[in-house]
Amino acid sequence: MEILRYLIEIPLLLYALFRGTQEAREILADRIGKLKKRKYRVKSTVIKDIIREDHTECIKLRQLRVYNDTQMLSIDSAPYVVETGAQIKTSNLYSIPGRADISPTRKIDIRFLEDEKLKPFRDHSVVLGYTLNATLEEQYEPPGVLAKQPVGKDCLVYEAHFPKGRYYERAGANSDKPKMRVYTTEVKEPLDPRKYNVEGNRFDFGDGLGDVDWLRITIPNPPQDNDINIEWFWEKGDTRR
Repeated sequence: MEILRYLIEIPLLLYALFRGTQEAREILADRIGKLKKRKYRVKSTVIKDIIREDHTECIKLRQLRVYNDTQMLSIDSAPYVVETGAQIKTSNLYSIPGRADISPTRKIDIRFLEDEKLKPFRDHSVVLGYTLNATLEEQYEPPGVLAKQPVGKDCLVYEAHFPKGRYYERAGANSDKPKMRVYTTEVKEPLDPRKYNVEGNRFDFGDGLGDVDWLRITIPNPPQDNDINIEWFWEKGDTRR
């Protein structure tokens, strides 16, 4: 019985120690943010692009903390083509919670009602979505996205669903793993592939298109100093080999 008690108590003590360490880190980060008069701290970002030939549906989920009662967030710039800087016409702009619109300075402002405002020193989830009214060639030639800071220190995830007849290049002949390249805007050397995880396959998402290619990249502890380029490659030819 004594051994059994120790077997139960030791995992509980280890878990309590882990939780205490995590909470201490949060408190320290909150105090630093408050001291430096920051408005918010992004912890993680998930981006999903549902790509079609004539438009893209983009959804972003951020986990963040704020340092004061917050009724407006302005984190994202309005969408544009990275290579040319050309503005992309945007529609169906929304936020959960809140209401989103594009300001005259081309920032996306999210405003919260009184009962939606973000309370300080708590984790909050904020979803931002919109439709990009531009063709696949205009947005994804060359194929890739730019994840602009802040993406958070914990994790950055990017997922893309491709239209029928569009295929990403596989990393090997017998693999569905996408061939990808990740680097920051200032440091052109690719990020060490051991620092992120890539997966992909074909799947029927029930939208009437049947099986389509999709890919996902997960970057724990992503770079913080510069924006992050995530690139894939189109498979040559119109049909799968």
